[in-house]
Amino acid sequence: MPSTTYGRPVSAGDVSFRRAMALVVMSVVLPGSAQLALGRRQAGQLILRVWLALVALTLLVAVVFLIDGGLVLSIAVRPTLLGLLRWGALAVGVGWAAVVAHAYWLSHPPLIERSRRLIATLTTGAVCLVILGPALFLSNVARTQEDFLALFPDTGVSSLPGRVNVLLLGGDAGADRTGLRPDSINVASIDTDTGRAVLFGLPRNMQRVPFPDDSPLAANFPQGFVCDDGSCMLNGIYTYGVDHPELFPSGASDVERGASAMEQAVGAALGLDVQYFAMVDLGGFEGIIDALGGIQIDVQSRVAIGGNADDPNAPIEGYIEPGVQTLDGHRALWYARSRTDSDDYIRMQRQRCVLGAIVNQADPATVVLNYQELAQTAGTTIATDVPQGTLDDFIDVGLKTKSQPLTSVQFVPPLVPNTADPDFTLIRATVESAIDSSEDLPDPDSADSAPAEPDPADGGETPPDTGTDPGESTAGEASADPVAVEEVCSYG
Repeated sequence: MPSTTYGRPVSAGDVSFRRAMALVVMSVVLPGSAQLALGRRQAGQLILRVWLALVALTLLVAVVFLIDGGLVLSIAVRPTLLGLLRWGALAVGVGWAAVVAHAYWLSHPPLIERSRRLIATLTTGAVCLVILGPALFLSNVARTQEDFLALFPDTGVSSLPGRVNVLLLGGDAGADRTGLRPDSINVASIDTDTGRAVLFGLPRNMQRVPFPDDSPLAANFPQGFVCDDGSCMLNGIYTYGVDHPELFPSGASDVERGASAMEQAVGAALGLDVQYFAMVDLGGFEGIIDALGGIQIDVQSRVAIGGNADDPNAPIEGYIEPGVQTLDGHRALWYARSRTDSDDYIRMQRQRCVLGAIVNQADPATVVLNYQELAQTAGTTIATDVPQGTLDDFIDVGLKTKSQPLTSVQFVPPLVPNTADPDFTLIRATVESAIDSSEDLPDPDSADSAPAEPDPADGGETPPDTGTDPGESTAGEASADPVAVEEVCSYG
């Protein structure tokens, strides 16, 4: 006599269908339990033990991440571990899906009524695909990260000095230009022990920039980068390096020669040993910002889209109007590069704010979901000589820096009244003072973190928290005192 449910007879096919679905659910929730329930003890115990070991490993990684996030993040910069993660994720996904399919097969699908057998088979297949999806995604992310690491040369260097100075170049290879010119020139000087960082900005039109005495460029320009027609500006040093391969080691690429020339010049100007460079094509930010869903900036003064400060007849497409704006990649690029009705000094601050907005507003979930697009865009946008072996240290330093106040000094008027004939002695003294001041800032995690009153004897002045946007700033706001980036950038 057939069994009943709520007074209705239940056929053998119904029982088989429910049994099959129950076994599938058991395999999803606790892999191996279905095999154990069906008397396949050896297989069930092996699967369950492997599963419990993987759960324990996942919990261990989660605990380690809570204690020391940098240790887990270091996986992302180790090709061997990335390879293990890539194939391990595939193995877990395929294995888990196979366990679910095996449990369904053990339920003897032919006993299920034909119409319900199709539902059961499709449901099981869908469950397997759902299991495989995250595994394939994680595996692809690991593979993309392996490709991304190829940007960093494997030179054998595996540690950072006590203070690392990285030249950050924002190259602008627009459609209206021949070649790439670094129009955004900054040096991030970071204490690797404390994470305290100072950002030093130099205008692209600075002239008479010196070179180190032992540089072959110094022999050609003993009085600094000077031309008879006065056109030898700082960003032209990059092009000079590209065009003179005889001054650099054999086999150096155009980017390596240009960046090396800039490292030497900027290091001599600031009195710093610049160890590494990272150059980003500002045009590449368009794709990066679009992948992040845009950035929000409180625009105080309208910024032209299109146009050319050097060509009054160049057409203007439109304007980024004042107010809180969510900028897509195209508009963010123009916000960062436009000089129409503006100047280099204001643009420098806008570029700094775009970088700050990306760092502050990048949503972790969005970054993960769009990581492949971001990494592929970065691969065609970024060039660097940061050694692959130091990335572990850079992660550790980056985590420290993120929790510390970031200050900056811009070497523009009135701090440097005449960028055509700068006082490099003053610039170097200012750099030294700014670095010392950054180390004296209160720890933001300390209970006594209120900023100290300026000492009148030092001529110091605490910058007012104006909340203004760089589009409204003037060159007259420059100060020899390091200023918190947040005080000149408003992100809406």
